[in-house]
Amino acid sequence: HVVLQERTYEPLTNTPGFHEFAGRFASTALGAGAKPVIFEAWAHRDHSDAMYQSPWSGGSPDAMQQLLLAQVRSVATETHSVIALPGEAFRQSRLIHPEIELYAPDGNHPSPAGTYLAACVLVQTLTGAPPATAATTPLALPPDITSALRRAAERATEQQN
Repeated sequence: HVVLQERTYEPLTNTPGFHEFAGRFASTALGAGAKPVIFEAWAHRDHSDAMYQSPWSGGSPDAMQQLLLAQVRSVATETHSVIALPGEAFRQSRLIHPEIELYAPDGNHPSPAGTYLAACVLVQTLTGAPPATAATTPLALPPDITSALRRAAERATEQQN
């Protein structure tokens, strides 16, 4: 596998470039015998983020996530790639478990819980199996939080292709 990830908003602000370069990298990966994986990033957390004033953002985190998902699905179809949906896992986790802080203080980068959630999505995408429950929890996360995040990753991964 070769995981391809673009900057969060690039698929929306430079859609032709996103498709062009994802195509180039995916073609190179396929030519080398690897399976390309398109990594769907997550929208920024806060409605007040200046980017949500721009029309390309959809005006809110949920709208932006749907736009990102559409672009990722489109490029994955074009490039015969697999999709990893951490952004969708973030969206679902925020809806079901709003008490779990997935973002670092900047509202963009992941917190330890967000990092764990994205890793769970990647593990399941790459292996086809949900991550195992560990005897110890990574990043000092409580077991109930890691369990909720693994479930969110499983739900998002079921929507991959």
